[in-house]
Amino acid sequence: MIDKTKAIGFLLAAFGGFVALTALLLLIKTQPALPKLESTRLPRLFVIQSGSMSPALTPASLALVFPTPLQKRLLSPLTSTPNYFPGDIISYRTGRQVITHRVISVNDSTLPVTYQTQGDANAAPDPNPVPEGQILGRTVFAIPYLGYLAGFAQKPSGFIFLVIVPATIIIYEELRSIKKLLPLPQANPKTALFIPLLGTALIFTAFSGAFFSNREASSGNSFQAAAVFATPTPTPQQTNHLVISEIQIQGGNANQDFVELYNPTIAAIQLNNWQIRHRTSGTSEGSLVAIGVGKSIPAYGFFLWANSQNGYNTQIGADVSNSNNISPNNSLLLRDPDGLTVDQVAWGIGHSNPYSEGTIYPNNPSPGQSIERKAYSGSSTTSMAAAGQDSDKGNGYDSNNNANDFIPRLLPLPQNSTSPIEIP
Repeated sequence: MIDKTKAIGFLLAAFGGFVALTALLLLIKTQPALPKLESTRLPRLFVIQSGSMSPALTPASLALVFPTPLQKRLLSPLTSTPNYFPGDIISYRTGRQVITHRVISVNDSTLPVTYQTQGDANAAPDPNPVPEGQILGRTVFAIPYLGYLAGFAQKPSGFIFLVIVPATIIIYEELRSIKKLLPLPQANPKTALFIPLLGTALIFTAFSGAFFSNREASSGNSFQAAAVFATPTPTPQQTNHLVISEIQIQGGNANQDFVELYNPTIAAIQLNNWQIRHRTSGTSEGSLVAIGVGKSIPAYGFFLWANSQNGYNTQIGADVSNSNNISPNNSLLLRDPDGLTVDQVAWGIGHSNPYSEGTIYPNNPSPGQSIERKAYSGSSTTSMAAAGQDSDKGNGYDSNNNANDFIPRLLPLPQNSTSPIEIP
């Protein structure tokens, strides 16, 4: 009887471990941050997608975030007592993004209390103070590189390989052991195999409905947390969402236009229903390209639109193309499937209502040249050129100021979704 009890206990423990592992994987978030996160009292795991806290934390670290206690959140709008202090690492929601940065100062002279934050690897503080109500919690610790495993586990193939297959083997072997111990009639081998597989399938269905419905998006939870470390050199201000990375408005003729996108995150992004819009210096605006089904941009990779006239799109290997044009004194907007603005760039002069961030890039690219987003704050035309020290570091610098983020590129380099990836 003792042996039977042990066998059954082991089977239950194996089943419990399977359920616990599945629940843990469900806690790891890669979908966009939603307002419901603010009401939860449970710790959460997030995959870090950005390098703004490098070298303290590399992309793909797994961060554990503890929420603010509920009673403190309810009282925070009514009291000037802060829940966080300089040096704390807090996770806060801004639009559809979740950012984790260090508190560098606290303003408790007015209600609600607000916090000034900054990434350790960023050259400047975050643009807006964070009110208490936007804070999701404090980052307790993070484990480097574990995000790669978590990301694989959240794919159907990874979930089956890491969870379903081991659980099925354990359950089946324990059922065989129990069968030897219990005085049960002989069962058909096919039936014995069917039982654990059926049970596993039911568990898989119950737990994975929401699991595989998570939508992967770069503009979602992008964590940038770290403890205190020496400031790196150079100090990148890496963004955590798709960006417009290079623009040419005229090559050998006025129709040789292209727009390049860069993905500075660790996850590939599906581009179905994404859109690039353009606006003239006046009020005329429209769609430059609406990206259709089956298109994606790799992690740390690129995506390319080009004008299709005279086969220019084929010459440079554009991922999508049409006969639209961009011109001097125009601006561009990158919009996600939900209609939210992800990035904006304007160049030239005479704008009345441009798509732009901060100060407009002041010049129009010369014929046969382009403007390119920097890799780091200190990147230059020389360092970003072929064989330059930043030439293969991507285009992830984003200070929300077009004049500061872009530089001229004398020899344009349009890159598409099959081009080599560039990790900052």
